[in-house]
Order: sequence, then C-alpha cells, then structure tokens
Amino acid sequence: MDYISFLRGINIRRRYNYTDSPEATIDKFKANLNNPSNPFIMQILDNLVILKIKQDHYHWWSPEMNLRFENENNNTVVYEVIGPNPSIFTQAMFFALLGSVTFIFALIMAFSQITLGMSPIVALTVTILSASLVAVAFIILGIGRIKAKDQVEELENFVKKILNT
Repeated sequence: MDYISFLRGINIRRRYNYTDSPEATIDKFKANLNNPSNPFIMQILDNLVILKIKQDHYHWWSPEMNLRFENENNNTVVYEVIGPNPSIFTQAMFFALLGSVTFIFALIMAFSQITLGMSPIVALTVTILSASLVAVAFIILGIGRIKAKDQVEELENFVKKILNT
C-alpha cells in the first residue's frame, strides 16, 4: 500500500446527501431502535444518532459512530464521525503528549548538561524512555485501528442499509 492510498483510507468526517427530510431519516433509525437483531447499541438525541458496539462484541478499541442530520436545500446531509471510544483515545493521546513533553524537556536538559560539561546520562535515559513511550502510544493507536477495522465496516454497512431503505 502506498502513501496516497493510505491517506485515502483515513476518513475523519464523511458526508452523505439524502432526499428525505432529517426527521424521516431519523425515523428510519427509530424503526430499528428496539429490533433484537440490531447488532449495535443505538442512542437517538434530536438530530444525532450514536451507534456503539454491544458488550458481547466489545473490545478495548471498539469504534463508535456519531451521525448528525442537517437540513440543507430540502435535502438531508448526514455527517458521520467514527472513531474509538473517546476515553480510550484520550488516554492514548495523554500518554503520547506526556512522552512528547518529557522528551523535549529531557533533551533540553541533556544539551544543557553537555554544554556545562556535566554528565547527561540521566537526561539521555529519560529522553530515550520518553521517546519509547511516544512510540508505544502510537503503535497501540495503529494496532487499535487495525483491530477495529471489521467493526467499522459493520457500522458503515449497517448505516448504509438503514439509510437506503
């Protein structure tokens, strides 16, 4: 896979246009709300539908999908945002940020100690450990994206099936 096709695979926010009104589109989801064969937990709030993976198929990086419905020129525009559980993603980003900030400060400390003729062993060790923390955080994010791929496709297919009925 080349770099361009990798970037095409990243869809942070998709947009779909439908001729139904937002109310009619949301009614399609409401019709599936209490369906026992529905594979997802569904919450409907005004013009927002939140889809989550049911507990029996849930893993640490299961995705969530938010669909927002807006009326534009007598058409419904559906804004889709899909991503990992916000608390898991926030935790991973916290460790990436913590490692990055620690890396910068430890690197500054190491250069200062070298300039002053002191031994920079502790600062360089912290630099290496913090760089490792950042690398591990991003590796975990990548593994999570790969692990969640099938569930993302299930969510997208489920939504397409509902919206195309």
